[in-house]
Amino acid sequence: MEEKIRESLEDNRRILESIFGDCADVTLRTVMMGTNVRGLAIFMEPTAGDLYGLSQMLLSFLGQSREEVQSRIRAGQLGLVDACTLDDFSQAVAGFFAGDVILFADGVAKAVKIPAKGYPGLGVVKADAEKGLRGSDESFSDSVKINASLIRKRIKSPKLKLKEYEVGERTKTRIYLLYIEDLVEKELLYRVEERMNRYSLDGITDSGVQQQLLSDSPEAIFPQLQSTRRPALTCEELLEGRGVLLVDNSPEALLLPAVYQNFFATADDRYLNFRVVSFLRGLRYCASVFAMFFPGAYILAASYETQLIPTSLFLTIQRAEADTPLSAPLEILLMEASFALLREAGVRMPGEMGNAVGIVGGLIIGSAAVEAGFVSPMAVVVVAFTALCTFCVPNEELAQAYRLINVGVLVLCAVLGPVGLFMGMLWVTLRLASLTSLGYPFWRKMNDTFVVPATMRRLRGLFARRQNPVRLRKKG
Repeated sequence: MEEKIRESLEDNRRILESIFGDCADVTLRTVMMGTNVRGLAIFMEPTAGDLYGLSQMLLSFLGQSREEVQSRIRAGQLGLVDACTLDDFSQAVAGFFAGDVILFADGVAKAVKIPAKGYPGLGVVKADAEKGLRGSDESFSDSVKINASLIRKRIKSPKLKLKEYEVGERTKTRIYLLYIEDLVEKELLYRVEERMNRYSLDGITDSGVQQQLLSDSPEAIFPQLQSTRRPALTCEELLEGRGVLLVDNSPEALLLPAVYQNFFATADDRYLNFRVVSFLRGLRYCASVFAMFFPGAYILAASYETQLIPTSLFLTIQRAEADTPLSAPLEILLMEASFALLREAGVRMPGEMGNAVGIVGGLIIGSAAVEAGFVSPMAVVVVAFTALCTFCVPNEELAQAYRLINVGVLVLCAVLGPVGLFMGMLWVTLRLASLTSLGYPFWRKMNDTFVVPATMRRLRGLFARRQNPVRLRKKG
């Protein structure tokens, strides 16, 4: 495919047929240009649509002689937005797979790339994840060009830069790196480009693959890069000096780099009263601790350190445990497994049926297990409260990590007692302290751990360039 485009139209046709052999979705159509110049157009019908660009190009050649048509193409005088000339077949194939129409002319050793409507996609849709009380409901789409335009719509500055990459030997996936030139640290851009050039692979079909390739510790249970479907939140983070990675065919943007506290922020935190938001963030931090350690702490208090529980509550727990055939750790593990299955079934079931499975299934299984004397009511309460705590964490990837840690700490507490709980807390603390995100510490102090009034948000985030840390100045 590195061959140069030939002057002979028949030679070009033979080369295209050898490249796209057995590709039934590829259309080769002979056209006439000007008075007597034969042309060859190659396109895919779903991407080319009504061939408006091609028809306009042919109309512009109407009535012109063979020499005039060939001279215009060689000079690149095409008169269409984004239409350009190509010199070799690798460029022509790349343009074709980008969804454009490629036009060859007899007697000209160049091809013309004509913009078309591109591949079909969902377009801009209403956000169904990361729900908030205020702010735009726009969500990223599957098209990287649309996603970049949603950011451009909000940040109308020439300082917003966009670098394009092509990743994947077979998929040729388009990736955009966006940043604000005078806010981002140059070292961050260097690290991102170095990571992207580190691997050679067949293809990338979603940003989740790129997220793992960019992670410093891909084997770690905690996510080290933040993802979002909200253009508004993405723009807020760009103004804080962070970078953004957009992957074609993926509706998630990757925010680079990240610290632990970023995963507790929501899209509308900066739009609401700072006291309310600070209280809610504190609630999320507390919920994250309970999501990891509450079942283990319950096993510890009920089985090893009974003096930690008030006497009346301890007697109630013991009476309930005496009527069940399983020990407290097995009860909790059984209920955790049941709720995990319900959660997975609710996600995989189509439409509104998934919500019904999660709610009705949880009520039926919980009440039936208690009435049958299989588990104690306290076990259901502990597992349900832990599930609520994981749902309070805004980032689902972090919540999934908490669920796995929860099971591990539960087993440690059942086997080792107080030592198991201490070991679990120590492991989580040391693991978070040792992680990095693109070489930056993952757990450190942030200016916006808790929200302050908009009039006091003077400084940018941790990753903004040191020469431009101020984001708010009072006039006069």
